[in-house]
Amino acid sequence: MYEIFERLLSDRGMTVAEFSRQTGIPKSALSEWKTGKYKSPKPERLRQIAEYFGVSVDFLMTGDAQEKYYEDPVTAELAQRMKDDHDLRLLFSAAKDASPETLQAVYDVLLALKKREKGE
Repeated sequence: MYEIFERLLSDRGMTVAEFSRQTGIPKSALSEWKTGKYKSPKPERLRQIAEYFGVSVDFLMTGDAQEKYYEDPVTAELAQRMKDDHDLRLLFSAAKDASPETLQAVYDVLLALKKREKGE
């Protein structure tokens, strides 16, 4: 399983130290995982790692291919940045606390941008 984590790091051109700084997961915990002291991080850490990379916990544990929400890696990265940005989080948690009017407005803006992108 650590090999999958390493591959995800490599795909992003990141080091363990960078990942640790960005996520707050101690580098020592990652080292202990690598050396086999722990077979796997705690479930909440696995979820945090999976969310960071935009993969499922199952993928992180098995490496089995999964259906991606965003096929394009640049789009996936932008979506992750928006999700991580407190002010833009509405796009990812709108159903939790936004009014129907706000959701409709967000939906309409996204549709208009998509149409503009297609030249419609």
